[in-house]
Amino acid sequence: MNGFKCNRCGALILFDNFYTVKDDKVYCGICTSELIKEEMRKTGKIELYLNTYDDDWYISDWLGNLRFPIIKKQIIINKIGRYRRIYKVLFKLEDDWWFGIQKGNLSNICQCRRITNDKNSSTTSV
Repeated sequence: MNGFKCNRCGALILFDNFYTVKDDKVYCGICTSELIKEEMRKTGKIELYLNTYDDDWYISDWLGNLRFPIIKKQIIINKIGRYRRIYKVLFKLEDDWWFGIQKGNLSNICQCRRITNDKNSSTTSV
């Protein structure tokens, strides 16, 4: 078989499967999701994707392996200059609250950042 080995878990990645190359290393889709989580914990910010499926809203990575359900969402309609929607969302990674904002009608890229690192926090507003 032709393909690559994942540099993290050793799984065989065929050419028709999704993979990521970072720092000249090849990672499978599952390990890519773990790398994204590590980056989120380390930096406190990341760009992910706002998606919906059967009226369920979630934040995900490009492959769709990593998904965070939306806890709260707010839709703002901006009519200045042109019509566009702005989505503000709230989700959790483990015990941390994260805020995401997606602007415009032609993209689902959502800029996300950690808003609290407090494990005892119970209330947060968008």
